[in-house]
Amino acid sequence: MANNPSIDNTIANGASSPNPSAANDASSWPAWSTSNPRLLNLNQTGGVPYDFTTQWGTTVSQFKGPGQANAIKANDADSWEGGRGARCDFWLSLAPAIPA
Repeated sequence: MANNPSIDNTIANGASSPNPSAANDASSWPAWSTSNPRLLNLNQTGGVPYDFTTQWGTTVSQFKGPGQANAIKANDADSWEGGRGARCDFWLSLAPAIPA
């Protein structure tokens, strides 16, 4: 279907999933609307931790296989991450004052 980013369960769950055909939020991605602002959190969990030093000298932990699994979840875009919608509205309100 045009303009529908939904993907098949087996792709969304990934090859390492114990149940590749299980229902997944990415398989029925809801249409965006102002009354129902949904986003898809494309997350991955598990794996083996290792330390990585960034170009700024900060060391962060990252994860690699084996054991990684997709953890895709549809969320309310306005309340996700402690109120992302309010932060986006703030930056949007500044846009007219920023020269192009």
